[in-house]
Amino acid sequence: MPIQGVFCLCFFLCQATFHRKERGKKRVGLKMLLFGWIRDRCKSEKGDLGLEMLEGRLLLDSGGEGTLVLNLAAGASVTYVEPDDSLVKVRINDAALSVTFIGNEPGYEVDRDDYTVLSSGGVNISEILVSDSDDKSSLIFKVKGGDGRADIGDINVDGSLGSLKGSEVNLGGNLSVDGSLSLLELNDITGSQQLIYVGNSDDDSVLKIRLHDVVDLSITSLTPIKSLSLNSWRDSDMVMDMIAVAGLGRLVVKEDFAAGLTLAGDIDDFVLGSVRVGGVISSGGWNVLGGVKTISAGSIDDGFSLFAAGELGCLKVAGDCGGSIRVGDAGKIYVGGEYSDADLMVAGGLDYLRVGGSMLNVNLRAGGVIGSVKAESIINSMVFAGIDDSVSGLPASSEDFSDFGLIGRVRFGAMVNSNIAAAKIGKLTLGDVTVDNLGNAFGVTIIEMGKVNFRDGDGRYRLSSVEDAAEYNMTSSGDFVFRML
Repeated sequence: MPIQGVFCLCFFLCQATFHRKERGKKRVGLKMLLFGWIRDRCKSEKGDLGLEMLEGRLLLDSGGEGTLVLNLAAGASVTYVEPDDSLVKVRINDAALSVTFIGNEPGYEVDRDDYTVLSSGGVNISEILVSDSDDKSSLIFKVKGGDGRADIGDINVDGSLGSLKGSEVNLGGNLSVDGSLSLLELNDITGSQQLIYVGNSDDDSVLKIRLHDVVDLSITSLTPIKSLSLNSWRDSDMVMDMIAVAGLGRLVVKEDFAAGLTLAGDIDDFVLGSVRVGGVISSGGWNVLGGVKTISAGSIDDGFSLFAAGELGCLKVAGDCGGSIRVGDAGKIYVGGEYSDADLMVAGGLDYLRVGGSMLNVNLRAGGVIGSVKAESIINSMVFAGIDDSVSGLPASSEDFSDFGLIGRVRFGAMVNSNIAAAKIGKLTLGDVTVDNLGNAFGVTIIEMGKVNFRDGDGRYRLSSVEDAAEYNMTSSGDFVFRML
């Protein structure tokens, strides 16, 4: 039959079935066979007519479950219904799109560039492939009805992509973009060990990411991330979730955050900009080859660790704080609750540390100057400035000093089994000192005398000279010592 006759037959059948939509399943099967035959004829006579149709492929298993693959050109869209009655529309702009559907004997019909997938039980997308794309291309999802969410499997982009807008999409697979990506919007990502990969192009592109709830995800991006915002990030297994990127400008999390960070950059730059976590920053290693501008959190648990080769500008924790922090320099550190089971190691100087509660099992070391330290009490802890790293107890000689470390001011309401040492402390207020420590010496070591105030069981003391310190050590019967070297 000539191809012109085929089109006439197609038109007649489509018109004849337009008013009989209740017979959708049989109609779709007939039309799919017809379109398949037309497609083959188009291909065989392409040289004569110059026609080429987009391809739809249907594969069925013995139980009636099928896989439908639709290939869409730029500007086309496809609409389908999920098993929960969510109506989903997918549109591709300035790129080609291949979509794989799974469901009960899925079929489709097409009106120009708008495709509709038909299935008696609804369908889901198992895979999306974007090709022939660039930094101006976009992939857009719209969802109505049902649970208001679309469940999508893998998404692969063979090139760059301007934006992926799917704030109503739950990603159940992996996302891979070979080139750059400017905007990524998704809802929940809560599968098992899922991955997001974004490459880079030769331009100066940056990436914005907006997510909702995340579980067991890792992100690798060669494109710097300008901002990452989400509701929560939870790690439910023994494999650490990780974000590896060439710089992160802003991280905003409404609730808890449990991912590690690996950030590359220049030691003199703030490779990690501002971090704001409303809940807990839990166990996870943050490794920053540069500086960190600000971190604000509801609390930080004792499994957390931060290494920054550059400066930590500001750390503000509303509640309790623990973990290990090792930085080049540190500005202002504020802990509203208890500061416990923690290491704070500063290669250079620390502006100040303020603790609303107690310092318990805290090791604070600075290579240079500490402006001030203040807490309700200090228990089983140390505050050292300019002391050799090999010294863990109260320094006993000038050889224990690696530099002329200074502390401007220290103020504690109480002191138990703790050591404080620096070449000079401007003003030291210790409050009530528990002098009995089971025979284990603890106390203060300095080289130059400042002003010292404290109380023990025998009374209040004010020391301002070498003679005052020597007299106290001679008359005290407890384990608290004041050493002047």
